[in-house]
Amino acid sequence: MVFTSKEIQQRYRERNRDKINANRKKIEVECPICNVIRLVRADSKRITDNCNVCSIRKIRIEKGDILHNLSTHPLYIRWAGMKQRVKDPLKRSSYLDKGIIVCEEWSNNFLPFYEWSIANGFKEDLELYRIDNDGHYSPENCRWISHQLNCLNR
Repeated sequence: MVFTSKEIQQRYRERNRDKINANRKKIEVECPICNVIRLVRADSKRITDNCNVCSIRKIRIEKGDILHNLSTHPLYIRWAGMKQRVKDPLKRSSYLDKGIIVCEEWSNNFLPFYEWSIANGFKEDLELYRIDNDGHYSPENCRWISHQLNCLNR
């Protein structure tokens, strides 16, 4: 007896129904725009999904946490650069040896950095400046200034 691929898949599903259903656990996630709570599959490290209520193109979910859908925003690029600077072995004397880090609030999540930046006068032509040059990247020690002023403070 020869089986078609469709029949083979159906037999597999019937035999392994419990395993398949166990891997398809769902988690509740809240859309960051419209605050509607929905069930999405949790069996993947990264899930992309569409919100039907507010029509946000993609809600990115990692380990159950909704991210921001702002990865192309200029602030996201600066946030990633800030995190890279403090870990870069080539900048050891400027950051690693001084023990400069990104505060816990900003290092694990982009949204607090984004909200702080918007509230503190971010514009695309400004640069992030640490008030205390030996201090950490944190809301208390940072502000947005022009490139010319930043160059004077080096």
